[in-house]
Amino acid sequence: MSLGMFFSYVRSFAACHNPLGANLINYATFVGVIHHELSHALLVILTGAKLSRVQLFNLNHSDGFLGSVSYYSRGGVILKSIQKTLISVAPIFMGLITCSLMYTYLYPIATATIWGTLLFYYVWISIILHMSLSHQDIEVMKEGIFIFVLLMTVIFYVFHIDFVVILLKAIR
Repeated sequence: MSLGMFFSYVRSFAACHNPLGANLINYATFVGVIHHELSHALLVILTGAKLSRVQLFNLNHSDGFLGSVSYYSRGGVILKSIQKTLISVAPIFMGLITCSLMYTYLYPIATATIWGTLLFYYVWISIILHMSLSHQDIEVMKEGIFIFVLLMTVIFYVFHIDFVVILLKAIR
């Protein structure tokens, strides 16, 4: 089980047994919420969609949203599907990239002091906690995932790309 899934279970457990507990976790890890929303916003820009509104952290989230990014997909059906899929899953990939870069470049510097170590792990855990996709992220992803996967399959087939081999080489 991944660390992100573990923390997601902790957050869900806290919400079921004490709604205040889940809110405290969300407020305490607001850095992860901000990273989550910035990940969506970055992919909106990179995929060519039109960014209309960004709310990095919602203190009064009675509507259930800790933050939000609103955008309009642009282009044809294929481009819109790519945009919706990539923008929806952005927190996962951007979280992995950010945590990897933090560990590679900041960990040696940050762990020189106890306060640096605590700050490093606070930010790192906050990002991991909020890498999971929200219900809204999943709903938007479902709108574009079929065409996205179909397109990737065709590209891999036409260019003889063996994704499994590439993935195994990257892991080594």
